[in-house]
This record gives sequence, C-alpha cells and structure tokens, in this order.
Amino acid sequence: MPVLLTLPPVPLGTNVWYLAYGSNLSSSKFVKDRGITPLATAVVSVPGFTLALESAGFPYQEPSFASIRPIDTHHHAELRKERQLLGTAYLITGEQYSRLIASEGGGIAYKEVAVCVERVGGNDGEEGEPGESEEDGGNEGKGGPEVMEARTLVSVMIRRPEPKPSQRYKDLIVHGAEEANYPDDYQRYLRGISTYRPPTEGMRRLGAVIFLSVWVPLMALMEKITNLGISCGGDEQGNAPAWVVWLVRTLMAIMWWHHDYLHAPLWGRGDGLDQEEGVRLPVDKKRGCQIIIKEEGDKVCYKGDFMKMK
Repeated sequence: MPVLLTLPPVPLGTNVWYLAYGSNLSSSKFVKDRGITPLATAVVSVPGFTLALESAGFPYQEPSFASIRPIDTHHHAELRKERQLLGTAYLITGEQYSRLIASEGGGIAYKEVAVCVERVGGNDGEEGEPGESEEDGGNEGKGGPEVMEARTLVSVMIRRPEPKPSQRYKDLIVHGAEEANYPDDYQRYLRGISTYRPPTEGMRRLGAVIFLSVWVPLMALMEKITNLGISCGGDEQGNAPAWVVWLVRTLMAIMWWHHDYLHAPLWGRGDGLDQEEGVRLPVDKKRGCQIIIKEEGDKVCYKGDFMKMK
C-alpha cells in the first residue's frame, strides 16, 4: 500500500538530497542560472517511476516540461515501453533548497515529494560528515545497491495527452545526461524524445504569433507577481502565498482552454499533438486535451516502496 505523508520543512543547518530529472540535470541551468553549487552529486535510478513530459507549459513556445509518474504497465503499453527513471541527486543545504523551490515557481506548478532512489554512479564532491544530511545514507555494505531518500518536485498541472517539449528544453535534459555520463541506452532514449516544431510559414505561423501576442504579456505579468509574492509574502521554504498560487493556476487553465477550444481548431495546435513524427496518443475530439490540477492528498499508485507528497 502506498503511504502519503506531508513533508516537513528542511531543518536549518541540515543538508538534503534533491532529485533532478529535467532541465536541472544541466549544470548550466542548476549551477549557473539558479546559482546553486551542490555539495555532492550522484547518478541514481528511481524504481517504479518514469520520466513524463506532461507538466503544462506554454502553447506554441514551450508546450511541456518534465515531471515523473509511476510506470504504467497496462494503459497504452502496446504503444510505448516506459523506461525506469534515471536522475541526478544533488546534496544541497536547506537554504539552497528553499531558493530552489522559489526558483521553480514557489509551489505553483510543482509540489514536493520524497522518493527512494538507488545510487548507480559515484559522487562528484564531498558529502560532508555523517549525520549532516536530513536523509539516511541507505544500504551501503548490505550487499545491494545503496538506497536513500531524496526530495523532488512533481507537477500539479499536467496535460493529457502529453504535449511535446521544445527542442531547447529537450537539449537541456540531453546535455545534462551527457555531463553526468548516464548509461548510453538511457542517453539514446532521451535523444529519441520527439519535440514540438514551431510553425514557420502560412496561417499556422500567423496563428502562433496571434496567440503569443495575447498570452506572453499576461504570463510575464504573472511571473512578476509570483516573484513579488514570494519575496514579500512567501514562507521560509520558498513557497508563494496561496492567492498567488490560485491566480497563476487559474490563468494557466484559462490559457490552455483558450488554446484547445478556441484557437487550435482555427489555427492548428501549439502542443505538437497534430505533428506526425513519432508515436502519439489520440486527442479526444469531444473533450480535446485536459489540463488536470492535482489537489492536496492525491494518491500515487505505486507498487513497492512509498512516495510522500506535500
């Protein structure tokens, strides 16, 4: 039975393992853009979970971002074989973790979870003295792979079917896996991810320009409101105030509704689901696509260990 528990705040003065699986695999994103230098790193596998490019992004520009979910062994199994997730675990301080949460939108698009990971690669750097990390070291010396607990972020705004990511976003993931020297077969899997191709001519190009001219300024305003809310009214863990979370999630849902039911039928889709390259799931003609906002307490069906959700 899966067990869901609220994640406590990271105590001040302690370290925590953070699992990266998307753009944060790239050192240019994690170290340079976010300004976080980890104390140690480790390549890890996450049994029972797979990479899911289902986090709602921005139509015609960045249609989707990465999340994780339990491996689906039944639904659509005949169309695609899901791969067990590999990621990079970063050992960071509690203060760095709070900055990370704030830089990821302050709890608007993602929520914190804890997963069990198995080390498959060595560390890059020093871990510090035993007992400094919030999580236990695992099963070293017990004959099996070292198992440890890591915190990560899972999307609360998901799109079904999954949109295609931009080439820019895919490149961050692929380059991060190359930097960390992931196994060759997993790197081939990442390179094989199909991407969204922005329209370059004709009415589809005009439609994309019209959509972006309306929504880019609105979402830029939401980003400013989010940053202001985190800096002025956020909590110590880097989360935005509840009213900011509600406002941005509501506008995201309206933007995708506009795309699915008003704009895309006239100008073509901005999520790549009408592009023929690669295997894709059918779009329900009556319901279109769905954006699903997961609320507190959503259960995760995972056979085996556990997943804690905030």
